[in-house]
Amino acid sequence: MIQETTIDQISLIKNSFTLNYMFSRPGEVSVYPIEKEANGENSYPLNLNQEQVEYKEKNENSVYLSYQDLISYLENEYIFENPEEIKRFLMSNKDLIGILFSAVEHIREIFGNMPVYLELHRDPEEDWDELFVVIKTNYPPEKAVELDTNLFENWFVKVLDKVKGRLNFTEEPL
Repeated sequence: MIQETTIDQISLIKNSFTLNYMFSRPGEVSVYPIEKEANGENSYPLNLNQEQVEYKEKNENSVYLSYQDLISYLENEYIFENPEEIKRFLMSNKDLIGILFSAVEHIREIFGNMPVYLELHRDPEEDWDELFVVIKTNYPPEKAVELDTNLFENWFVKVLDKVKGRLNFTEEPL
């Protein structure tokens, strides 16, 4: 029997569902639908169908997704600049996946519906990799700095100790 442990928990509003992502087993994430459809049945979160999910009975339905599935869903939220490198990086830094789901929620709340990119910056000589969340905006510079500061103070400062130099964000003009 696999022992379940909770590593991290975030909330995310997606497609009018409120979801909790709870990392419960190595390589899997439990997604707990909070809202039910009008007919009382659970809705499939993240546009999943029954063939794509595995249920675990425990007084509630739980949907388990692999890390590869979650990375695929991140591709719906972010534009991956170098997709294969980013996917490999995320598979080596799985704890960042939940943080990236949280990030996009905060980015949309603060910046609105702007294109958001993921870029992997590497320095092989220094053995240094860092994933950048790049928010492309058409705001004037003063407003962009204000929003950037707001994102830092309301989200990034809270995850700074978790990302340990592996994740950063920046705003750039469109």
